[in-house]
Amino acid sequence: MRGDGRRRRSRDGRRYAFTSYMLRAYYRRPDLWEDIGRAVEAVKEDLYFQVIPAFYRDHMAAADIGIAYHCDERTVNRHKRRLCLEIYRHWESGT
Repeated sequence: MRGDGRRRRSRDGRRYAFTSYMLRAYYRRPDLWEDIGRAVEAVKEDLYFQVIPAFYRDHMAAADIGIAYHCDERTVNRHKRRLCLEIYRHWESGT
């Protein structure tokens, strides 16, 4: 099936955009977003978790995060996307 990969990427893109929006709102007013807070707590043990608060709470650029954590910008973006999708999965399942 040819279009399956495109559909999956599109679906993940929408989930990533939605989660990015939710994380920006969560870090502005965490008291209003308990459900996303639980999802964030579920991925806190990840090695690259600090990318999420650095980007969404501290408003650091990916290049600056890479310098701070001794990795390259592509690595930062890849793990940010991966963690956002993981947070979405936890939020969607209610854990």
